[in-house]
Amino acid sequence: MLLPLPRVCRFDVCNLKVDFLHAVLRAVQLFCFLFLEGAVFFLCPFNDFG
Repeated sequence: MLLPLPRVCRFDVCNLKVDFLHAVLRAVQLFCFLFLEGAVFFLCPFNDFG
């Protein structure tokens, strides 16, 4: 664990940013999927009765 500190920090920050970006994209995809599924689920009965 005697690596140069700046390189390690820069590498860790880069990985952290990539992981955060992936987590955000995954959350957005999940939110959009649930929102669309919920909209279809709630609108379909009204469409059937209408």
